[in-house]
Amino acid sequence: MTFTIVTGGSADPAVLALAGELDLASVGRLNDRVDQLLDAGRHRILLDLSALSFCDSTGLGGFVRGNNLCTDAGGWLRVTGATGGVARVLAATGLAEFLAPEPEATGPASEPTNRQP
Repeated sequence: MTFTIVTGGSADPAVLALAGELDLASVGRLNDRVDQLLDAGRHRILLDLSALSFCDSTGLGGFVRGNNLCTDAGGWLRVTGATGGVARVLAATGLAEFLAPEPEATGPASEPTNRQP
């Protein structure tokens, strides 16, 4: 299945809807999009994984990389909407809890706690 990224509007946080399979062949596209957002001054990113059907360890690495870069810039990266195998791998690795949005993380005034991997 083809990997796609759809960027939400200009609201804060930036929302990236991921679909398809996130793996070694596609993680570079996620990394590039996160880098573009950071370069544009967008340091709070919410990844919507509801249409992501597969994620391997390189995809997980992309999530952690993005969170580390966002945290270094004073922001955060969080994931939401994971289902099926993607939800299971996030839970098994502890990333489901680590990258879970705070209750107010989708609102403009949110500041989640600073979490370290």
